[in-house]
Amino acid sequence: MKTKIFFTAAVATALLMSTSCKNEVEDIFDDSAANRIENALVEYSDVLTSAPNGWVMQYFANGDEPGASFVMKFSTDGSVNIASANFSNNYQLQQETSLFEMIADNGPVLTFNTYNNVFHVFSDPGIDPEAVGIGHGGDYEFMVMKAQADTVILRGKKTSITALLLPLKDGETAEQYFDNLIAHRDAMFNSKYNTLVLHSEGQNYELSDCSSGLISVVPEGGDPVTDTKYYPYVLTEKGFRFISAWEGYGPGNTEGQSFSEFAFDESGKLLCLDDNASYISCDVPAKVFASQTLKWTIDPETLGGEFPAAYQAVVDGCKAAFPKFAFKLFRFTYVASAKKFALYFENGSAKCNLYLDIVVENDNTVKISYNGTGDKNGLAHLSKVPAFTSFLDLLSKSSFTVTANSTTAPTKLSLTSGNNLINVDLF
Repeated sequence: MKTKIFFTAAVATALLMSTSCKNEVEDIFDDSAANRIENALVEYSDVLTSAPNGWVMQYFANGDEPGASFVMKFSTDGSVNIASANFSNNYQLQQETSLFEMIADNGPVLTFNTYNNVFHVFSDPGIDPEAVGIGHGGDYEFMVMKAQADTVILRGKKTSITALLLPLKDGETAEQYFDNLIAHRDAMFNSKYNTLVLHSEGQNYELSDCSSGLISVVPEGGDPVTDTKYYPYVLTEKGFRFISAWEGYGPGNTEGQSFSEFAFDESGKLLCLDDNASYISCDVPAKVFASQTLKWTIDPETLGGEFPAAYQAVVDGCKAAFPKFAFKLFRFTYVASAKKFALYFENGSAKCNLYLDIVVENDNTVKISYNGTGDKNGLAHLSKVPAFTSFLDLLSKSSFTVTANSTTAPTKLSLTSGNNLINVDLF
């Protein structure tokens, strides 16, 4: 009897536990897994096709190449028009229509299931003759992590790299979007100005090759050989976004600091959106002008004060002394072989240097002075054209305040001293 009572109680307890578990599952999921996935597929398809002007996809094929942007317009008939102007097509606009589908594969998956020459170039394993079977290694199928009217977050099935879809502005065409994006890139980074600085609490970083889409990063005070790291980015409408957040490092690093996205602020600096404090900029204007790697050509059309007359006197003097030649230009440069700055000029086929001392007095001020030397051609012109001496004396007369046209990609500088003005362009 005791055994029978015990067995009956055990069965009752098991049934109660089974009922309890069943009720708990029913409280969480009020529909079958198959129906939930099917509903999600319909919902996510509606999100993609309901964007009035389409989407901008920010995409990375791998962690070793720049990111790429695509403009995608999804249609209810299962077609998608994809446009892009990125490094793979030399930034020339291309677009093509193909098919897409939302499928169930361990969850909702967006697949671009017919070949598109604009998009599948990154996932085609045979596209690169030097890496047959691999290509760029990118994805064409993506797990949908989030799908709302303002943002779609995708994760590559193969690479697990995140891709973002953001709505394209109303009324903006794909051509306009990429024209603006490329212009924005050029305003942000200049291939001729190679090094920028990431200023952050405790640790600054030197950034180089910024215009390439794959930034080289080395902490100030670190070893350029062992401490350099590389981070690809994709352009955004206001700045750029790294493939993922990277953690600060180096001798002065502040623990827990990370960097993922930057955008221009009101001052023209690239502000880090992670902390709203760190920023990227070029060096101070005076040091930009006095760089040993940059060359600055004088713009004769915008000279001010005493310089227009002084410049014209040089032109006229050269014509008188060397009637078969025409004076071409003045340029501030650094002559590595002489280890000196110079006022470089061309007269006909003659290339000439008169050597200068350029001293950075503070962030915005430089002192320029002729030091009495030059190369053979320079000194020959100096001896035959007195106007060169007058121009050099005017340069050496007083210090110049230097201002730049950009805090990240300077291409123009203005040197002012009272009413005297020299505008120079990056060569």
